[in-house]
Amino acid sequence: MHARLFARLGQEALLRGLPTVVILEHGVAVTGEYGSIAGYRSFATIPADMAPKVGDALTSDGKSWTVDAINENDGHTVSVVLR
Repeated sequence: MHARLFARLGQEALLRGLPTVVILEHGVAVTGEYGSIAGYRSFATIPADMAPKVGDALTSDGKSWTVDAINENDGHTVSVVLR
C-alpha cells in the first residue's frame, strides 16, 4: 500500500544525497498547549528504509530543507519536521 501511496502522491527527492520519494506538506498547523496553534511547519513523509535522522539534508524541486525532528515512525514510513 505504501508503494502505491508514494507513487501517487510522492515526488523525487534527495535525502543525504541518496535518491528517494517523499510526500511534502507545507503550512501544517502545529498545536501547542491546550490545543492552540503554536505555528505552521513543513513535514515530509519518507519511506522508513531511508532511515532519516535529525540534521539530514533533504532536497526536492530545487529547494533544500533540514530534518528538524522525527514526528512519527510506523515502521513503514517516517514523518519528519522540516526547517
